[in-house]
Amino acid sequence: MTRTSQVTRLRTRTQPFEEIVENYFGGLFFACRNALQSYTTPAGAALYARASIRADRPADALQAVAAVIGGVTDLTHAERGELMMLRAIALARLAPAGDDRTRDALSTARAHVYSSMSPALEAELGCAESHMHAVRGELEPAANVARGVLEIPRDDGSHPHLIPLEHSRARAYDLLGFVAARREDDAGQRRHLLAALGECDRASVHDLVFEANLLVNLAIFAREFGDDGSVRARLGALGEVEQLSAQRYEILRCLAWSNALVGDHLGTFRDLRDASEAAPTTATKIRAVVDRAFFADELGQQLIAREELDFALRLSERVEWNAVASSERELAALLHLGVALIPVDLPRARAMIERYRRLKAKFAPSLLAANDRRARAEEMSAEAKIAVADGNLARARALLLDAFEIWDARGYVIRAAMVARDLSALGAGECFTAYVADAAERRPQSWLATARA
Repeated sequence: MTRTSQVTRLRTRTQPFEEIVENYFGGLFFACRNALQSYTTPAGAALYARASIRADRPADALQAVAAVIGGVTDLTHAERGELMMLRAIALARLAPAGDDRTRDALSTARAHVYSSMSPALEAELGCAESHMHAVRGELEPAANVARGVLEIPRDDGSHPHLIPLEHSRARAYDLLGFVAARREDDAGQRRHLLAALGECDRASVHDLVFEANLLVNLAIFAREFGDDGSVRARLGALGEVEQLSAQRYEILRCLAWSNALVGDHLGTFRDLRDASEAAPTTATKIRAVVDRAFFADELGQQLIAREELDFALRLSERVEWNAVASSERELAALLHLGVALIPVDLPRARAMIERYRRLKAKFAPSLLAANDRRARAEEMSAEAKIAVADGNLARARALLLDAFEIWDARGYVIRAAMVARDLSALGAGECFTAYVADAAERRPQSWLATARA
């Protein structure tokens, strides 16, 4: 098909291409794919490939790219570079690390992208390369390439590209945040996340899903250290759109814990209710319900706590846990439900925690949580509670000491205080009793202080 016939076909579509682009940036990736089924122009194929990659359909992206590369001879450097870059990204999703086809596609893409003289396209290519390094655990190369993206001069508008330079700069900061998180540099990760969101604010168009994912990671810090209002304000700006339900759920859960730090317990339960309603799956809904049971118990509302726990148990019977084993956030619900069950039904609690261990062992090593000591600290606290129930107090103290050191070293005072409270109850020393008292004094309105009183 000639370029002229392709353009004619593009113009005869009932949905304007600009609207399809809006769907892409709005996170409607499947709608975008459906609208592009008949587009065979380079731009249409590239957008279809982008939407397919983000919809976790990399094989479809490869097919779309191959059809244009093999059928159109007069591609510009920018068009060929973009398509080869997308081919490399799709191959990286499908092939093992270091695959020759991925390297060849990147090499070809690099040559055409640099010849295109497009700063925005060059920056996007850099982010793709940095991401490939990051998922392989090559942290220093990933950081170096990401920093290189930030050195690319801002475009003067003479070389337009679908993905604004600000989006790639935001992704570069996000990648630097990923590297910081792997190195347990929490302050560095938070700084990079804020910089990434700042770049998003400067962009002419918003990528809703990407911005929401950034906000999820920033909300984790609000959970541990409190929200100054910025996370909630950004959540409100994103709106209650269906394609952001998973992110909205995570952010609301974090804000609930943030409310609990300042004694806004009504706000805590309200946010957890809203999180439960936004939960994209039954497993994630369980996590919010278990949180409600936890806070009800801490605030002395044992009947409500038991009711919430019973509800979580009923929900758990609907979940095929083997099917969620690839999702760290969904699988975490199994661990936390097991911990909450220990005082109520020890055999069932033990079975749930053991099942969690078996399923988590299947996690890919590249996942951040698979190497995150914070996740291990939560697991050790769960194992310690089982040990206490079994009467093995020495093992419980050892596990809790390790968990305490992880939280305390990272500056997560409330998390460390929760572990210190268990250590104090086990007679591990007055220093842990004092630690809890100090943490409660720092947050005198918090649920921790209320529970101590």
